[in-house]
Amino acid sequence: MRNSPSVRKLASALVFVLAISTLVLVSSLAAFGQATTGTLRGTVTDPNGGVVAGATVTAKNQSTSNSSPTTTNGEGGYVLSNLSPGAYTVTVEATSGFSKKVITDVNVPIGTTTDLPIALAVGAPTEVVTVTSTGEEVITRDQAQISTTFETRKIEDLPSNGAGGGIDTLALLAPGVVASRNSGVNTDGAGLSVNGNRGRSNNFQIDGSDNNDLSIGGPSLFVDNTSQVAEYQVITNNFSAQYGRNSGAVVNIVTKSGGNEFHGDLTWYHQDWRNLNSLNNVERRDGQLKPNRNLYNAFGGTAGGPIWAPKFGEGGKSIWKGKDRAFFFVSYQGIRNPSTFMARGAGLSILSSDFARLNAGFPGNTAIGAITSLSSFAATHGNVRPRTDQASRLGGTIASQFNLTAPTGCAKVIAVGVAPVAGCGVYTTFINPATSAAFLTGGPYDVINLGTAAAPNLFQAAFAERDYSAPFTENEWSYRITVKATDKDNIDFRHLNQKQLFVNNGGGSNGFSYDVPATSKNLGGTWTRQIGNSMVNEFKATTQNLNVEFGGADPAFGVFAIPAPANIGSTIANITFGGGLVGVRNTTVALQTIGGATNLPQGRLVKVYQFADTLSMSKGKHSFVMGAEYKHLINKVPFLPLYQGQFTFSTASAVTRLLNNAPSAINLTAGEPVTTYTENDQYYFFQDDFKLRPNLTLNLGIRYEYTGQPINQLHDITVARESGTPKAIFDPTLPLSVRSVPFIPVDKNNFAPRIGFAYTPHWGKKLFGEDATVIRGGFAIAYDPAFYNILLNLQNVAPYSAALQLSSANALSSTTTSPLPLPGNPTGDHNQAVASASGVLPLGKLNPIYLAQTQVSPNFHSPYSEQFSFGIQRQINSSHVFEVRYVGTQGVGLFQSVNGNFFTRPLVQGLDLGGGYTFPSFASRLPAGVGFQTCVDDPLTLFVNESVCNGRLKRANSITVRNNGAHSTYHSMQSRYSGRFMKNNLSINASYTWSKTIDNASEIFAFAD
Repeated sequence: MRNSPSVRKLASALVFVLAISTLVLVSSLAAFGQATTGTLRGTVTDPNGGVVAGATVTAKNQSTSNSSPTTTNGEGGYVLSNLSPGAYTVTVEATSGFSKKVITDVNVPIGTTTDLPIALAVGAPTEVVTVTSTGEEVITRDQAQISTTFETRKIEDLPSNGAGGGIDTLALLAPGVVASRNSGVNTDGAGLSVNGNRGRSNNFQIDGSDNNDLSIGGPSLFVDNTSQVAEYQVITNNFSAQYGRNSGAVVNIVTKSGGNEFHGDLTWYHQDWRNLNSLNNVERRDGQLKPNRNLYNAFGGTAGGPIWAPKFGEGGKSIWKGKDRAFFFVSYQGIRNPSTFMARGAGLSILSSDFARLNAGFPGNTAIGAITSLSSFAATHGNVRPRTDQASRLGGTIASQFNLTAPTGCAKVIAVGVAPVAGCGVYTTFINPATSAAFLTGGPYDVINLGTAAAPNLFQAAFAERDYSAPFTENEWSYRITVKATDKDNIDFRHLNQKQLFVNNGGGSNGFSYDVPATSKNLGGTWTRQIGNSMVNEFKATTQNLNVEFGGADPAFGVFAIPAPANIGSTIANITFGGGLVGVRNTTVALQTIGGATNLPQGRLVKVYQFADTLSMSKGKHSFVMGAEYKHLINKVPFLPLYQGQFTFSTASAVTRLLNNAPSAINLTAGEPVTTYTENDQYYFFQDDFKLRPNLTLNLGIRYEYTGQPINQLHDITVARESGTPKAIFDPTLPLSVRSVPFIPVDKNNFAPRIGFAYTPHWGKKLFGEDATVIRGGFAIAYDPAFYNILLNLQNVAPYSAALQLSSANALSSTTTSPLPLPGNPTGDHNQAVASASGVLPLGKLNPIYLAQTQVSPNFHSPYSEQFSFGIQRQINSSHVFEVRYVGTQGVGLFQSVNGNFFTRPLVQGLDLGGGYTFPSFASRLPAGVGFQTCVDDPLTLFVNESVCNGRLKRANSITVRNNGAHSTYHSMQSRYSGRFMKNNLSINASYTWSKTIDNASEIFAFAD
C-alpha cells in the first residue's frame, strides 16, 4: 500500500499469510465473496438464562420450504449462513426437558447477520411453542459493516425515478450517499458518490455476479424493472473482506425467485408530455404553444411459482410437481417512448437556394463542394428550415441594404427604404440572383460575403433547425430457475437480457445523426451444498456481456448518417469554419460545422467470465468465510478520434483559404481504430466473525486483489508493430523505447485488512437498556481498479497512434495552396490514403516526441481508500431504532491528470508583460537542473514541427500524464432513524448527513461518452 502506510502494509502481508494458511488447512475449496445471502446467528438458552448445547436449529424458507439445519455449540450458539433473503420459520429442538419452539416470519435480509436469541421453555419435546416474529425494527449486534437494505415492499413504495427510471435512486436515501456530479460514469437512475469516494468507485452486483462497465465505470445492466428485485442493499463503509473490487459502495441487487405459491403482477405506466405537461422556460421563450411530442409507456409483468408438468391422458399422474423442490420466476418490461425533438444550430449555414451559384462560381473547389453537398441545408431530412424562434427574440426578418465599409459606429446593415445615418456613407441594396429579391437579414437570416468589401460576393445564410423523430425502445426480460436437487444440494440458474435503442440520439441541426443501440446480458448459475451442520459451500459461474455503439442511423439519411463503429472508415471528416467566415450582420458566429463530432463513431464490447466458490463454516465462537475469485475480462473498443480527420478554415484569411481550399489547420490520427484488451483478475479473502463474548463480536478479515496491468498490452502491441513490420508508424532509426508504450510494473501488493467490532453493553441498563444498544466501529482498506478509459487516452496519441496536427504556423502557412486540400470524398479511409500518398502523413518516418502524447506514471497502480467509522445504535422500543455515527474516508493515490511538459521558460527567465509589468524569474526556487528547451523547426521536415518543444521542460510536444498523485479527505456525522407503526402498517426511514470533502484533483475524463 505505497509509502505512507508501510507499517500497515507489513501487518497486512502477515495477516494475509496466516489467512491463506488457514484456508489451505481448513479446505481445499476456493471461495467467492460477493454475498447475496444473509445469516442468522444467536444463542439458545433455558428459562434461567443458561446455554443449551446440542440443540438442533433449523431455518425453513417460507416460500420454497428449503431447510438449513445446524446444531448449537458448547456455548449454546448457532450460525445459519447462506440463507436466501426472505421470511423464515426457525425451529429449535433440544434434548428432553424442553418443548419444541417455532418462530415464524423471521426476516433475513441480504448481506446482514441477524441476531436471533431463542429462549426455550421447560416441557415435553412433543409440546410445541409457536411465536410469530413481530417484524419489529431491530439493531444489528454482530457487524461493524454499515449498510442500508430495501426489501420488496420498500422498493415498491419508496419514491424512485418512476417506471423504467433506474433503481439506484433508492441509494440516495442512505446516509453518506449523494448524487455524484461530473463523474462520467454509467448511471442507473443516479450516479452515486458514497462517503467522499468518487463516482467511479462503486461495485455493482446482481445476484453476486459482476455488473460493472469496465470502460467508464457504473453498472453494465441497468436494473430499471423493479418488479424483479427482491432486495436492494447499499454497503457504504467497513464492508467485510468478502467484498472488494472498489473502494466506494457495494450495491447488491438480488432478483426474485419462485416459491410454492403462484404469484405475479402486471404493470403499466403512462406519461404524455405534450398534453399533460407544461412548457418549460426555453419553450416559452421560443414561442411554443405546447411541449414537443413525447409519450412514455412502461409496461410488463412477472410470474413465479413451482415448476409443474401436467398429467397426460385420463386419470394419469402429474409428470412433475415442483412443490418444495423446483421453482421458476420470469419477468418482462417493455418501454416505448416515441418522441420528437428540434435541433437548432448556433452557426450560420448557406441556404440551398444559393448552392447552384456557389458551384458555378467556384468550379472544382471541393471545400465549396462540401458546403453544397454536406452542410445543414444540403440535408433535407427533418423538415430543415431557418430557425423559427429567432424572429421574435432577435428582431424580424428584413430586406437589407449594405455598406460593408461603414465607418466605426455605423451599422453595416440597414433595412431597405431606411435612410442611412448622416456620415455613414452609401448603402446598396444587393439583389440575390437566386431569388431576384434583396438579401435578408434579421431573425435567423444573415449574409455571407465570399468576396471583398469593395467587390462583394454575397450568399444568403441562416441559422438552421430541423425535426428529429427520437423514439426510445427497451425490451428487458429475465428468468430464474431454482431446483433443490437433493436435501443437501440447491441449484439456481438465472438469465437477464436487456436491449435498448436510442434513435437519433445524436441528431444535430447540421443533419448528421447517429443511433445508440445497447445490449446487456447477465447469465449465471449457483450450486449450493450443505456439507454439514456447520459448513456450506457455494459455487458460482457467471458471464456478463455489454455491447454499446455510438453510430449507425437511418440509411435514408445517406452520408449524413454517422456509420456504425465497424465502418469508421466511411465517416465524413469534421470541417469547421471560423475567424473571417462570419455573417455580415453577425460578427460573433461562424459557418456551422460540417460532420459529426471528432470522437464518433465509437463503441465498446465488454465481456466478463466469472468463476467462484464460497465456503462458509462455523466452529465454536468463530464464523469463517473464506475464498478466491477469478475473472477473465475482455474489452473490445472501436475508438480512434480524428481517424476521419478535421479540416479547419479559420484565421483572418479564412475566406481566401476557403476559396483556394487551403485549410488553416488539419488534424488527422493514424493508427488502429479497434483495440482489444484482456485481463485476468484474482481475489482472495479470509473473514472471521469472532464472537469473543456474548455481547462482543470482532469482525476480522484480510483481502488480496490482483488486477494486473492491462496498460502493458499497449506496450506489447507497439513493440510488435514497430519491430520492423510494414505497419510501423515511426522512424525505425529511433530507439524502440521511444516508439513504444513503456512497460509498467505490475501492481502486486494490494492487501486490504478489515477490522471491526460490535459491542452491546450489559451495564448501565438505565442508559443503554436491556440488549438495546450497540457500539460499533472499524477500519478498512479498499482498492479501485484502473478503468479502461485511461487506456483509451493512451490509445489515441503517440506512441500508440500518431495524432498529426498541422497548422498555419508551419506546414499550412500558405493561404492559397495546401499540401492536403480537403478531398472531394472526405471520408476517413480516403483522407488517410490521400494524406499518406501526399507525404502529409509520412508513416514510418515520424518522430513521436514531436507529437502530442499521453503517458501513465512509471509507478501507476490501484488507488485505495482508508475507511474509519464509530457509532452507536439504540433501540428505543420494539418499533423504533436510532443511530448516530462518525464516518471518515481518506483517499490515497487517486487518479489525476497532470501536465508532464510545462512551458518553463517564463519561470526560469521571467517574462516581459509590457506596459512596465514583468513576470519575475523563479530560477532560484526551482529544483536544480530545471531549465527549458530551445527548439527550432527544421524546414526540411515539412510535416513535423520540431519547434513545438521550444520553451518547454522536455524535448517533446505536450505530454499529459495520468498518475496517482491525488488524494481526498472526507469527514461526516451521520444519523439515521427507522420506525414502524404497526397499527397503520407504516414504516419511516429518515437520515441526515453532515459532511466535508476535499479532493485535490478532478476525476480523469476520456473522450469516450
